[in-house]
Amino acid sequence: MKKIPSIGEAEWQVMEVLWEKGQATFSEIRSALREHNWSQTTIHTMLTRLIKKGAVAIKEGTSPYLFYPLVSREECRRHETLAFLRRVYNGSVKLFLTNFVNDVDLSDEEIDELLKVLEKCKTSVHPREGRK
Repeated sequence: MKKIPSIGEAEWQVMEVLWEKGQATFSEIRSALREHNWSQTTIHTMLTRLIKKGAVAIKEGTSPYLFYPLVSREECRRHETLAFLRRVYNGSVKLFLTNFVNDVDLSDEEIDELLKVLEKCKTSVHPREGRK
């Protein structure tokens, strides 16, 4: 099983550019992030950290360098969701959902969608473990 790195909030913005483009030069990444007003050094530092974490790689033999993601957006979302649940809710989905539903003003449409997701979950078997 591939280890998914933890990605910081600012690094996530860099990853969003790479997930959208598939691959990009430093200039393309910087251009896509111009709304953040980050310096070249800041973006370079984030790319270096993402490379060290195993989230990004540089395509061999390209000039200028082409950066591309080694992990998918979905893999990272899953990893961050589980890390958040463990850290904030001691791994309890029930506690998270209870707090979420009580604290967020959900529309009827959003409630219906959540009920559909829960009903589907109830009737399906988890691909790795089976229903408990």
